[in-house]
Amino acid sequence: MASLDSSFTPFAIPDMIDKLDSSTSEIVWVALGYLIAASGPMLLAAKMADGLGHARFFQLGTLIYGIAMIACSWAPDANTLITLRFIQGFGMALFLPTTFAIATAMYGPKKRGAALGILQAANAVGFVMGPVFAGWLLDAYDWTAIFWSRIPFAILAILLAFLLWVLRNLFVFLSLKNHMIIWGLLF
Repeated sequence: MASLDSSFTPFAIPDMIDKLDSSTSEIVWVALGYLIAASGPMLLAAKMADGLGHARFFQLGTLIYGIAMIACSWAPDANTLITLRFIQGFGMALFLPTTFAIATAMYGPKKRGAALGILQAANAVGFVMGPVFAGWLLDAYDWTAIFWSRIPFAILAILLAFLLWVLRNLFVFLSLKNHMIIWGLLF
């Protein structure tokens, strides 16, 4: 979703200028604000995630990103849209670096390269297909379509991020339970 976002927005700028009754110099911040808010805190977020937990940052980032994207589709004016894009970019700064850390932790050395390659390939496909989808959506609808068309994916991503948390806690509980049973048998 993040790579689509980066490549969708520039194509919608003319429609945003028209529909939001704004100027080019103002609307360009819809794209720039997202990228600045994503790249600025990304290294700090990645370092904090190393200490506080990758899954937590992934979940929080996905939640912030998804809610901001949903809200973008209902933005009434340019200033609100720019603010929401900054928030969305911050969410991306939290979840994007953790995706690679989680993939690295989940796969052993033999499969790690393939997992990271699939992540990068999906990212590249998003950048390439973004303009195609944006053109189709903007031809059929207005600028809000680039946001509302991905709402189901945002909801799915949020649900999967929290499912990861539930499954992780379940496995921790089961391993502790089995561990306690073994200690109980020994004594």
